Amino acid sequence: MERTLKIAICDDEQTYLDILEDECLRFLEGRNQKAQIFCFQRGEDLLSSEDEFDIILLDVELQDMDGFSVAEEWKNRQRPGKIIFITSHDEWVQRAFKVQAFRYLYKSGSGQDLLEALEDALKDMNDNEGIVLEGKEESRFVYFREIRWIEALGDEIAVFLVGGHLIVRLSLKKIEGCLDERFQRIHKGYIINFQFVEHYYKERLVLFCGKEFQISKRKQKEVKKHYFEYITKYAKVI
Repeated sequence: MERTLKIAICDDEQTYLDILEDECLRFLEGRNQKAQIFCFQRGEDLLSSEDEFDIILLDVELQDMDGFSVAEEWKNRQRPGKIIFITSHDEWVQRAFKVQAFRYLYKSGSGQDLLEALEDALKDMNDNEGIVLEGKEESRFVYFREIRWIEALGDEIAVFLVGGHLIVRLSLKKIEGCLDERFQRIHKGYIINFQFVEHYYKERLVLFCGKEFQISKRKQKEVKKHYFEYITKYAKVI
């Protein structure tokens, strides 16, 4: 299931706030990414928000408080979100490291710098998402990027990983609702991670490991749509 990204933008200059929002919208439209954008002109307003954000674009020089103080308080409250600082000066870089900022950008930089920072933030988020699976002999956290495919085994499922597999007492339908957009059910008995698909054909998929999976006739149209949406969104053209 595709998640809705939440982005916060905090800048006391309305003109630049609008520019950042437009750049974010351009990025999201290009990725066909569902998202909500929240704009703030005061650090206190951002801190007072009850929403949790995936990405925070934060101006260093705000009128009510500096951006580093906002970031420090945000971290102290153990709130999530990748912070991307934006400023007109370079003397603040060392403080950015102290609050573990994801990126530090200059207002004088190109819009491409922001797009690349957003791209990297989204990739980093996807690389670190996963699920806790309770197997017969062990329970462990599994990154989505580790899962190659999942197979139904009656009342259980087999989760095939990059380095082995787990047998879990869970239905395919239930785990399907916990996965993200890289996963697709292609048959009543299989869910495939598109990250590991080397070749797509109308009736089958071939993984990089050489294993083939048949796509049920009922699922062929849906699989084709979702597969091409996925590669359009994530594949890099060389």
